[in-house]
Amino acid sequence: MKVSVLIPVYGVEKYIEKCARSLFGQSARNIEYIFVDDYSPDSSIALLNKVLEEYPHRRTQVSVIRHPRNMGLAAARNTALQHATGEYVLHVDSDDYLEPNAVEVLALKAQQENADIVVFDFFHEFKHKSVRATEQIPEDKRDYILRLVRRQAVVCVWGKLIRKSLYVTNGISAIEGLNYGEDYVVTPRLAYFAGKIVKLDFPLYHYIHFNSGSYTSAVSDASIRNVCKAVEILESFFTTVQDAGLYTAALRDLKVYNEMALLKCGTTAQRRQVVRLFAGIPREWYRTLPLTDRLVVSLAHRGMWFLLDGYVRTGHFIKQLFR
Repeated sequence: MKVSVLIPVYGVEKYIEKCARSLFGQSARNIEYIFVDDYSPDSSIALLNKVLEEYPHRRTQVSVIRHPRNMGLAAARNTALQHATGEYVLHVDSDDYLEPNAVEVLALKAQQENADIVVFDFFHEFKHKSVRATEQIPEDKRDYILRLVRRQAVVCVWGKLIRKSLYVTNGISAIEGLNYGEDYVVTPRLAYFAGKIVKLDFPLYHYIHFNSGSYTSAVSDASIRNVCKAVEILESFFTTVQDAGLYTAALRDLKVYNEMALLKCGTTAQRRQVVRLFAGIPREWYRTLPLTDRLVVSLAHRGMWFLLDGYVRTGHFIKQLFR
């Protein structure tokens, strides 16, 4: 069984060598590697090619596709997927890296279970600490979808081995131009169409938190609009599926949770923008939020920006202490 490893590349010259070595050094043999150079302005591709020289047996398995201009993460993911010929695809961001046996154990699990999606654990990599992240996948697939919609489960496409036909048969792709929250509109839809989703309780992926130049490292006005667009797309999808009634409550939470998350980052001007964009949500919908998050929303809706900023900064500081 062939696995296609899909890697978007942009501005990662500090990280690409470690990523590439973790990919080319995989214990599995039947792999293809599709790197998409999203018009990267640095030496990322030159460094990639230098590493490839150390793995001559991988050379025929590697494709590097260059975009004619910088088109963004969503477009890079789509380009890679369009060129993939494997039965399964594995997304890897080019500033992250894999465990040496990741592809082998994932392919084996997928074959044994005849799974459409294999979810697995990963490490959060901070400058001075690694933290293992794990989540339980509910036996009822619908419960997992609800958790994804509510952002209570990891929505990233990395951290999952995915049967390629889920994308192709159901016409699912990333929304080009939607580069912040692009996975959020893809993963719940893939899960909806999946026949079987299984969990592998091994940490196989290392997610880097200290790349300030990554696609999604900063929250901008465009990022806020991207999240709002993602909310619209998911709302449209889950209100038109055959069993739409099962997702009504989750779609209410969809708006509430995303507004709250955006209010925890950015500037005061951006927080004002978030409140405007999410205006009109009935007050009772916020009752599903934890008390600490309801306080965030309450301060924003009352225009208490100074208090909100202090509250958010304190929360971030406390999190840093435990990293």
